[in-house]
Amino acid sequence: MALMPCVEYATKTDVPAPPSVCCDGFKSLVEMAPICLCHGINGNIGKFMPAPIDLTRMMSLPATCGVTPPVEALTKCFSKY
Repeated sequence: MALMPCVEYATKTDVPAPPSVCCDGFKSLVEMAPICLCHGINGNIGKFMPAPIDLTRMMSLPATCGVTPPVEALTKCFSKY
């Protein structure tokens, strides 16, 4: 839900930048539930969004929003539980 304000940015290439509320939600997600970033990395986030996601734009959110996801959480995206 924290990424819902990012939908327009992530689905429409004519939206030049994510709104600040998107970056706030992304930062909150990184701080509170970084394992959820795996849905973006493995492409599953499209199942939760109302329109097809531009994965390049989704993957640019850390840099665009100035948020650094923790490496240890991202490592879990590629390991089996």
